[in-house]
Amino acid sequence: MDIQGGTRVIRVAIGGPRGKMGQEAVHTIMNDEHFELVGVLDYKDIGQHLSESTEFPDTYTIPVYLELKELLELLDNTILDQ
Repeated sequence: MDIQGGTRVIRVAIGGPRGKMGQEAVHTIMNDEHFELVGVLDYKDIGQHLSESTEFPDTYTIPVYLELKELLELLDNTILDQ
């Protein structure tokens, strides 16, 4: 959790961003100032960022991970930065 402008921000990672529920979760988090999407996990190589997938707008420059271990390392580093 981070504080930006006096508001608590919860950092979130999502598995399966291209599925119906995953897409809804991504859009919901991206449009809520209380959350920050820090990464997604996908089994298919859709590019380095969500914006490279046809399901998402160019502004969604969220990193895509193919390996859970790499995503967890990102989350560990993100937590330690606080």
